[in-house]
Amino acid sequence: MCRRVEVKVVDKPLRQLSENQFLNELPHADFALLEPYLRIVSLDRGMPLYEDGDAISAVHFPLKGMISLVTVTSEGDSIEAGTIGVDGIVGGMTAFGLHIAPTKAIVQIPAVLAEIPAGRFRAAAAKSEAIRDLCVRYNEVQLIQARVTVACNALHSIEQRFCKWLLQSREVTDDGAVSLTQEFMAQMLGVQRSSVSQVATKMQRLGYISYVRGQIRILNRPGLEETACDCVDSIVHKIHAIWPQIARR
Repeated sequence: MCRRVEVKVVDKPLRQLSENQFLNELPHADFALLEPYLRIVSLDRGMPLYEDGDAISAVHFPLKGMISLVTVTSEGDSIEAGTIGVDGIVGGMTAFGLHIAPTKAIVQIPAVLAEIPAGRFRAAAAKSEAIRDLCVRYNEVQLIQARVTVACNALHSIEQRFCKWLLQSREVTDDGAVSLTQEFMAQMLGVQRSSVSQVATKMQRLGYISYVRGQIRILNRPGLEETACDCVDSIVHKIHAIWPQIARR
């Protein structure tokens, strides 16, 4: 069942679309196939783009913020399987006829996105080898993320993953603060809220972060980097081999 997502349409110039690496990689003629149908929208943290099993009605290109791809079990438990930021596209495989969402997509960090109806995107992709090629390459990026994330969740401690997640989220915020609740972070990490609370308390005691009213601010980045696992570096290295332009820290 497709759920309607409430969005705020933002009155901003389309030149901001250059902030999205996927769109920026397109030749002018191929981007022109998309441009007339794009609009810029703003979504708050926690808002879903779609649920697991929903029909995909629109394709999104993040210009700011971050989207989490979340796997949900039949028991209702959830865990983050990957993230999409300004380098990518959400729902890109609709170009090849994938109409049903294989995961839940939810706003992790408040986002501004360029949005296009899925039907318009499929029609453009049918005319553009460049769009199809970028969709295939970005799908491989997501598969790399998923494979590394599976290993990370199985082999690394909650503390390591907590610090990695904070560092990764910090890269797409403007002021060094990450707005979230412990419950939301527990869902992303696939752990109990009490476990997140214990780790957050320890990180505050060490002086690595401050945590006030749902706002986490990084105070000691080297300390977090020393504690975190190196999975982000591993992902960047693997992505660089197939798409150097979007490999990022």
